[in-house]
Amino acid sequence: MSLITIPTTALWSIIAGYLNSNFATTDKAAFYVRSEDAIAVSEDDTAPSFFTGLAAVGTPNLVAVDAATGSIQNIAGRAIGPMVGTVSFQPLKGGGGAAQRIRVWSETSPDAISWTTNLDSLRSVDIPSDGQSFKTMVSFSESIPDTYYLRFRFFSTGGGTLSLTPETEVINGETIAGPSVVWVLEEE
Repeated sequence: MSLITIPTTALWSIIAGYLNSNFATTDKAAFYVRSEDAIAVSEDDTAPSFFTGLAAVGTPNLVAVDAATGSIQNIAGRAIGPMVGTVSFQPLKGGGGAAQRIRVWSETSPDAISWTTNLDSLRSVDIPSDGQSFKTMVSFSESIPDTYYLRFRFFSTGGGTLSLTPETEVINGETIAGPSVVWVLEEE
């Protein structure tokens, strides 16, 4: 009796290939964008903020970032969706005052000029009167037509100043940073 030895990495490649070919399609769209900007949160619901400094990570043929509107544009050559994922951000409360609430929703546009609010996209995030904490919420889209844009808008209620800020800490002499915003969507 002889044993066959398969290196662990080769075994996992075989398993992953089997699972991929039998349980998943490889043409599903997914994107990951992030920002390391400090983003002021508007207190004016008629002039809400949007994410700034977005950078697409590893998705050059799927989405393009439009810095002027804080949006991503579908450049996949087809409609993508439905999509589900998360949007996370790190609010920092300053200036005292009571706790605040951030109202967040998404919008789509065919031209990055005329925006339509996405129904059922409104979310609220409560921020304590001081401190900083990473907040994560569900993000989804029924469909993003080819060449359309998608973005988040938000404003805060309550007193004091509020911003979305990246985190930085020196640990054991090494500087470790984290983003102010992370947005991930994957096609179902």
